[in-house]
Amino acid sequence: MQVWEKIKELFQMRYVEEPFYFVTTAAVTNVGLRRENNEDNYYYKHKCLPQIHNEEQAVDTWDFDTGYTHVLAVFDGMGGESAGDLASYTGACSFCDHVKRWEKTLDLPSPSEMSDVLNQISQLVYKRGREHHYRLIGSTASMLFLCNNEVVITDLGDSPMFLLRDNQWSRISLPHTDENLLRQQGIQRKPGLTQFLGIDSNEMRLEPYVHRMEIQEGDQFLICSDGLTDMVTETEIQEVLSQSDTVQEKVQKLLEKALSYGGKDNVTIILCEIGEEIR
Repeated sequence: MQVWEKIKELFQMRYVEEPFYFVTTAAVTNVGLRRENNEDNYYYKHKCLPQIHNEEQAVDTWDFDTGYTHVLAVFDGMGGESAGDLASYTGACSFCDHVKRWEKTLDLPSPSEMSDVLNQISQLVYKRGREHHYRLIGSTASMLFLCNNEVVITDLGDSPMFLLRDNQWSRISLPHTDENLLRQQGIQRKPGLTQFLGIDSNEMRLEPYVHRMEIQEGDQFLICSDGLTDMVTETEIQEVLSQSDTVQEKVQKLLEKALSYGGKDNVTIILCEIGEEIR
């Protein structure tokens, strides 16, 4: 009996002392106005999109609480000529398999675990490209793992993630590009990726950026492909997120802005708003 009482005490300490939050999310992906194929993919509601998904989609919504681990992710395929849709789809599908070890648990991944997972996925993307006779295919990967009062941010490539907290705007992802080298050499072009899914892990081990932080009520986390940020300035994005609209309305407004400014690339947006604290 004493053993059972001890178990109940430990259970209560773990589940009652750690607060969790109600979360509202919205997501959309769009082929844009210049591309024939949508080479973006995402992981949302425990699944990814099929490889071919060029049809226009409505903004999807999903509400959950952080009493268990939930995951959101964006994958941006690289290079239309090099089957970016194959790369992002392969990356997202493989991620579906790996992420099951954390979802619906109280666990969050460590940096070493995320490194192992993304290197395995990268090797699979590399193999799929070779099987289809492509010299190189690739995809970015940016993801949020939410559980209790914490989030683990992980990114590889340059699909940006932002946080709006107490009206303070910050980029919380770390781009893997040659931007600093270009600046030093005075070269003006869009930075190229130095790490991404699709690199042969036998030749180079990937080192994703992984950061763990506490969340708080009112936080807004945005994950997107550069089809949004290349079209819409960060100031304009912040202005949209600062409005009193619903999460769904904010995502719709961001998409409409990207398209109205030219829609030169595929656009994928996931917005996550941290709501009421629950104890």
